[in-house]
Amino acid sequence: MLSANTLAAPAISSSNASVCAPVIDYHSHPAFAQFTQIAAQEDAAVSRCVAHIDCIYDAFEARALSLDAVALTDYQRQIQPYKAKLLGLVHALTLSSADTVVWLTRSIEQSLHMMHEELQIIARQQRSISQHCLAQNPTGKTFLDTGITQFPLPAGTSQQWLQQSEELRIRLRARAQQQPAHRQHAAIAEYSGLGRSIVGHLHGCGAWALAEQYQGCELEIAYLDLHYSHPQQSWYKHCYADVGLATSALSYLHYDFHANSQKLFFYFAPVDPSNGPFCFMPSSSLWQRSNFRLVMSKVLDKVHMDMFEPKCPDGYYRARFRGELERKRFAALPTAFQVTSHFGDDILDGSDLSKRLTAHEQSYSAVDTVTMFNGNRGIHRGGMCTAGERWAVHMGMHEVRQRSLWKKVRNKLSKVRAALR
Repeated sequence: MLSANTLAAPAISSSNASVCAPVIDYHSHPAFAQFTQIAAQEDAAVSRCVAHIDCIYDAFEARALSLDAVALTDYQRQIQPYKAKLLGLVHALTLSSADTVVWLTRSIEQSLHMMHEELQIIARQQRSISQHCLAQNPTGKTFLDTGITQFPLPAGTSQQWLQQSEELRIRLRARAQQQPAHRQHAAIAEYSGLGRSIVGHLHGCGAWALAEQYQGCELEIAYLDLHYSHPQQSWYKHCYADVGLATSALSYLHYDFHANSQKLFFYFAPVDPSNGPFCFMPSSSLWQRSNFRLVMSKVLDKVHMDMFEPKCPDGYYRARFRGELERKRFAALPTAFQVTSHFGDDILDGSDLSKRLTAHEQSYSAVDTVTMFNGNRGIHRGGMCTAGERWAVHMGMHEVRQRSLWKKVRNKLSKVRAALR
């Protein structure tokens, strides 16, 4: 069993094949160790079933370039017995309350569905990568090898955007005065002058084209948000203060939810280490991991939020980890399900894991630059501002949705109305 103070891998090396994504042993974590844990026999049975699912998924992912509808149907056929077994094991767990069983059942079903969708996405991506020879394109190769790449913009572009966003920034500062602890962000209207300028530059610098070539489909903006960070915020702090743990130095390390969402990031104003720069673990998107546990970590978070709606008065963003009731629920889960997409808060300062990840983390602070990264599998964070202000834009792109003519017109009109507000 891995210690909470270790990385599930040898020392970080240049070979991604020898590095595993971090795994936290919550059985020994100070905030969970005192609670009742699942019986070893039940735990092992669940872990074996998850390992079989991972084995099947990995085999199909390895031949993603050739996956077609027939192969994906075969994948579903091979997974089905283990899905049934896993659901049966969950319903038989001795430490699960009725609502925990519902939570796990929904999460397992949604996770396996999401893994099937991700295989389709990976197959599409691999065909497009091959078609566009992205491995021969320096910018594309950097993205494929590290999960992150950057595009320079004309000098002064960030400053221009900063000036154009003045009204939006005034609004965000006012919100921050009313709720200083909470995260603050607001949408940039795509058809506003600022929104059109951003879209034009993304096309001009090649970021939009590379995103579509990597994803293998035509993309549109899912969201375009200006985020405001400042020293009074505490939305990422004090998760385990009740057990004497300080906020983790790696707080807010996380994975994003959607595999088909292409993430981009850029600043409106210069940042330094105290402003909470965007940070990424290069090549972490390629580290070895349990694909089931990765997807499950995201789905468990989402389904729990939908079912139980936990909240913290101070705006802490992982409310369910603050309270004893939910910690007990989490501690009683099988080890394979003791996962969360936002795991940085749970890394113990001074541990081997903390030291290794800290050594591997890189910050990105350049203005007049667009950063494109793999948020689905790449480990990243940003916005932990301790001095000054940070103005940064988070942008997500997804496949253009199929809409009727009327829905297309309505979509356009809604964007125009947003630009006119």
